Amino acid sequence: MKVTHIDPLITQNDLRCAEAEVGILDNNTMEATAKKGLKSFYGGAAMMTGPQSKVSVAQVAEFNDKKYGWFDYTIEHDDRALIDVTTAMAEQISANDDRSKRRYLNALSAWLRNPITLHKFGSNETKYARWKGFDWVMVRTGRMFNTIKARLTNGV
Repeated sequence: MKVTHIDPLITQNDLRCAEAEVGILDNNTMEATAKKGLKSFYGGAAMMTGPQSKVSVAQVAEFNDKKYGWFDYTIEHDDRALIDVTTAMAEQISANDDRSKRRYLNALSAWLRNPITLHKFGSNETKYARWKGFDWVMVRTGRMFNTIKARLTNGV
């Protein structure tokens, strides 16, 4: 699952110095089975993890994208602050500022992580939330959230 050139306001020429991919970039990472008990997770709760399941994290991400429009959420809801930060980081990379590369990749990851962290996708069904022990859509064990990565694609 990859999202490329995610800011529609940045042209291909603008991004030539900072082309990147963001998403679930490792298709081999497997989801973990959930077991009763909660752990602290990014200011909220997630279920404890058991052994690996037979489902890949990329499959979970694809399901969530079909259901919630997750990958396009930031663009479709015009999150100006995040778009502006990402644009600024892309401009700084052209000056070969190594610290800006890490910041840029963090900003790209935020395109996918922020809507989840801010609970933008509503609530779980009552029965499912009771089973999980918390009500946070798109977070069960936290495995998918933690595998969201960004990387530069043109060797900058």
